[in-house]
Formats: sequence, structure tokens, C-alpha cells
Amino acid sequence: TKVIFLSLEMSTSQLLKRYVRDRAHVEKEAYRYRMFNSNIADTYLPDLDGLKFAGIDEGMRYGIPEIESILKTEKPELLIIDNLNKLKGEGRGELEVTQNVSQGILNLTRQYKVPIIVIHHANKAMPTVRKKREEPPPAGSDAYKKKPEEGALFRGLSGMRGTNKTADDADIILEIARMPWTLEATPWDKTKSSLWAYKDREFDATAKLEIYYYEGNFYEDYKKVKEEQDKKTKQVLIPV
Repeated sequence: TKVIFLSLEMSTSQLLKRYVRDRAHVEKEAYRYRMFNSNIADTYLPDLDGLKFAGIDEGMRYGIPEIESILKTEKPELLIIDNLNKLKGEGRGELEVTQNVSQGILNLTRQYKVPIIVIHHANKAMPTVRKKREEPPPAGSDAYKKKPEEGALFRGLSGMRGTNKTADDADIILEIARMPWTLEATPWDKTKSSLWAYKDREFDATAKLEIYYYEGNFYEDYKKVKEEQDKKTKQVLIPV
């Protein structure tokens, strides 16, 4: 499968460094001071075989004509755009520009029969007003064990930045967020994200999923790999 990732915020070098660092579970400070195994790039970059990057490395701004050129010349089976707000377009204001860009992407998917995933940021939640002399909870308090409500992270369709036309044009709308974990969180808790499906034009269904992504595998895949590894380990340890 040929996939093109059109990055309009980060360079290819930045994306690759971020991917390798996260896959190797290297903290940002440790990576900055090179406190990690020097072979991590050779270990994890092969995961991205088949993925081609485009975007700000070319030193140009992207709009509908440039995206169409990619579809014509590269003929990808999937195009991912990060993000909608960085695409240039025509219009008298940000709202009109977003509407025209959204319509343009919709037309391209219909014309070239290529699925396009567009990353779009949600509006930030309104900050909670704190009392002037509010003191933090004492150490060991149960307050540190409480999980925040999901509503504080998920913005829903009404929380999408810009115009409602973006939601109308999309065939599928997903929102993903990672809940902050508490001090008692297990390793699996730290890898959990929640995914809301608000719209599916074909199946007319909504859903919520819990996603676990650990060591480069989703939870179900990881379990299968781990089970196979455990079987091999047991076979080696069985006395003859």
C-alpha cells in the first residue's frame, strides 16, 4: 500500500526523530542529550517502509491544486494531511477559505477515488477558573488518584474549529484523545487512548473505542505476539 503523509507543520527529519524517540520510549530530555541506544533509528525506521513524506520540506505552501498534483503523479492509495488549517485556499476570510478547501478535498476524493485522511484540531476547552487562594491538595490525597472527566478532553462535532461544512463534507469523523493517567496507572493505562466515531456516512453509526498502543503494536496484536513469544520460551525451557 502506497501511503503519502503530507506534513504542513513538521519537517520529515523532525517527524522521523519524533517517531523513533517515541517507539524506543526515550524521554525528550534523554534524547536531547543523546542518552539512548544509537541503533534505535536502524531498529524502528524500517517500520515506515512504504510511507512517503511530503510537505514543508519542499518550501512551498499546499492547496487543492498541489494536492491534486500529488494524486496525479504519485497515485497513492491513501493520503494523510496534517493539518487542515495549514492548507491555503481562496476566500475573503478564514471561514470561507476553510469551506472552499473542504469542498476541494471532497471533490478530489470523488474524482480520484482515493481516501484522504485530514487531521483537524478541535477548539481548546475553556480553562477552569480557580479560586485566588486555592491550595493544592496535600500529599497522598485521593484527589491525585481521580481521573479527569472525558468531557474535558473531547470536544465533539461542535468543537471542531472553523465551519460546519467540514463535518458535512467528511464521510467519517473521528476524535481521539489520551486521558491523563494517575499515579496508580499501570503500563497499559499509560498507552490507552479513547477514540470517538461521531459520523460514518456509509454505516450511519457512532461508537467509542479504547485503544492501547504499546511497543509498536495495538493491544490485540501485541497480545498475539506476546503469546507466541511465551510459547517459544516455554518450549525452550521444557527439559528433554
